[in-house]
Amino acid sequence: MTYALAFVFVLGILIFVHEFGHFLAAKLSGIRVERFSLGFPPKMVGFRVGETEYCISWIPLGGYVKLAGQEEGTGAPWEFSSKPLKVRAGVVLAGPLMNLFLAFFIFVGRAWIQGVVQYDTTRVGWVRPGSPAEEVGIRRGDRILEVGGRKVRTWREVGEGLAELVGRGGIVKVERGGDTLEVIVSSWKKGDFGIKPTVPALVGSVVPGGPAERAGIQPGDTILAVDGTEVGDWYDMREFVRARPGKTVKIIWRRDGRTFEGEVALESHEEEGKTIGRLGVIMGLPRRRVGVLGGIKAGAWDTYTILKVTFDFLEGLVRGKVSAKLLGGPVMIAHMAGQQARAGMGALLLFIAVLSVNLAVLNVLPVPVLDGGHLVLLGIEGILGRPLSAKGKAIVQYVGMALLVLLMVYVTINDIYKLLRY
Repeated sequence: MTYALAFVFVLGILIFVHEFGHFLAAKLSGIRVERFSLGFPPKMVGFRVGETEYCISWIPLGGYVKLAGQEEGTGAPWEFSSKPLKVRAGVVLAGPLMNLFLAFFIFVGRAWIQGVVQYDTTRVGWVRPGSPAEEVGIRRGDRILEVGGRKVRTWREVGEGLAELVGRGGIVKVERGGDTLEVIVSSWKKGDFGIKPTVPALVGSVVPGGPAERAGIQPGDTILAVDGTEVGDWYDMREFVRARPGKTVKIIWRRDGRTFEGEVALESHEEEGKTIGRLGVIMGLPRRRVGVLGGIKAGAWDTYTILKVTFDFLEGLVRGKVSAKLLGGPVMIAHMAGQQARAGMGALLLFIAVLSVNLAVLNVLPVPVLDGGHLVLLGIEGILGRPLSAKGKAIVQYVGMALLVLLMVYVTINDIYKLLRY
């Protein structure tokens, strides 16, 4: 029931915000809206206010706004087809833009309430195997002093400096064991450099029903020792836990200045052909409070980051560098929504923000039926000086619908396979 309600809640918000963007832009442009529907037909319930029918339909995988004159106009001034090309394009784009605004507002709210992540260290806590960082000799425990000739004091400055080295290389100066070394970065072309900063073993959230929750560990706690060994940071703690699958270990943690300890039976989990231990905690990040402008800046940056990651994923998919098996559909969304709902409202809202950006990008793809497809048709109309014929539009729509149905079938089968394997 939790998973079903979370799925309906998440999709309901995303669809409403998207369609409300089209609705609002149409109203402001003087276009009559004949129907505003959450879900696809057949209609479940509805009511009429003025010229618009508002309804909820049975198929909860989308929604639509029916505009006067959208299919075939009569020339009336309140019809979609009677408006200038740029006005119609604005109405089409308003849906994806509203999804981006939703993500932005959620990220801003999170920054104001929780603060923003602040790493005041430049010490490397983790190096991804096979990454550009490992290839050039960066090691865990190195303290980064300079990147590309610029001194760095925080991890954000490290990230900004590394971003400038993409495609051209440079020198990274590090401190290791009291010695200062210069590492030449020459082979790094694109993507993540493969390093993360040293962070305290701070618990951000606890997996419901997991070993940590059963032992009494709570979000905000800091883990001090595992199995009699003091942990220096999160990655120390993670390695100790991963090396002890199925074992009962003594864990010591701190909460509000008080120290607690308990015996914890770690879970066993299969990962890439190896059996590892699992405690059931998610990393907490050091944060600092920000003001109004700081929250807005953080929200804009988070939105941009998710947007970039989404486009990079699509590019990798097109180039064949990313497997199509990573695509998710309604089943996977329902599963993840349920998990986030169990983790708390904050986690669920963050999930909605990420999905909202994904939905915005998906809808501007040049695929018939989607908003991007409508923009392509408007572009063709601008070039030809006239709209496509009703028959031509119908063919394009049928092709687009067939592609979407095939994609939906594929991702649903893919989702079920992943869940059964999990």
